[in-house]
Amino acid sequence: MNNKERLLYVQEILQKETDEENELTLEQIMTKLHAVKGTEVNKKTLRDDLNALKDSGLFPISVNQEKNGVEKTYQHRTKLFTIQELRLLADALTTASFISKEETEQMVNKLKKLTSHRLADHLDNRLLVPPDRGNREVQELIKTVHLLHDVIKHGDVIRYQYGQYNLTKEFTLRENGRFYTLKSYALIWDDQRYYLIGEDEDLIRYERVDQMYHVERTGAFFTWPEKFDLMEWLRTHSSVMTEQKEDLQLECHLDSLQDVLDCFGLDVTIQSLTDERFLLATKAVIDKGLMDWLFSLGGKVKVIHPPKLAEEIQREATAIIDQYRLANS
Repeated sequence: MNNKERLLYVQEILQKETDEENELTLEQIMTKLHAVKGTEVNKKTLRDDLNALKDSGLFPISVNQEKNGVEKTYQHRTKLFTIQELRLLADALTTASFISKEETEQMVNKLKKLTSHRLADHLDNRLLVPPDRGNREVQELIKTVHLLHDVIKHGDVIRYQYGQYNLTKEFTLRENGRFYTLKSYALIWDDQRYYLIGEDEDLIRYERVDQMYHVERTGAFFTWPEKFDLMEWLRTHSSVMTEQKEDLQLECHLDSLQDVLDCFGLDVTIQSLTDERFLLATKAVIDKGLMDWLFSLGGKVKVIHPPKLAEEIQREATAIIDQYRLANS
């Protein structure tokens, strides 16, 4: 093994075997170097290698000097990501609904290479998610998302096909595989999915990226329309922006306290009514998602305001009761 090759192996050993909490002595590095390449190296040569790495400034090495009989130790501490940051990235991959379990495991294994072997064990997946995962190949989706970021940056017009599921749960291309063209304005992340907003012949389209196929540049370019306000469009057409909030008042049973705080956070006003009931006031988006959540709590929560929401829930509850009455008559 020549000097340059040995230096690379020393660097690799420090990178994989040391971290903020784990150090190696000179003897331990020599043993690991021998295990990797079967090469014997004396302490002076290895010490010179470590000093060369340290002095280069390209590979930060922390040297803990000999103290109270404890040997001098070496460690590579400057990692691109902390283990806490890598854990967050691994959890984000795990919860992304469009990424399959197999693809998630492959990418988490890549994240493990960004830290030491010992800390990599902390990235083993212990986060449970619902079993329903996306079917589309994640590599294809990653390439599409990367392409869309690029065309948005450069103002490219794209063409693509769009698909949807039919009654037999088969994925088919819309309009017999017709190609749509789009001036791509922005990518949006909502409800664990990517969406693309753009313009096609003065029509603003809002497409799910995982249902877009064969996305490609047309060779045409566009400039951002001066009169189009993307944020305003999102506020009035999309559930992505949560600024469309209305005053909401709920009379709640004490058993539902944790549920409502989980839903609305701590930025709410709570007024005690009785030993068992309280009034909660906040602002919320009044939509089907909120209605479904209210139904899930049954009689524990009653809508006080706005009246239109209380009336809508009453109509829905009546329709459900009538449906069961008809089924049992």
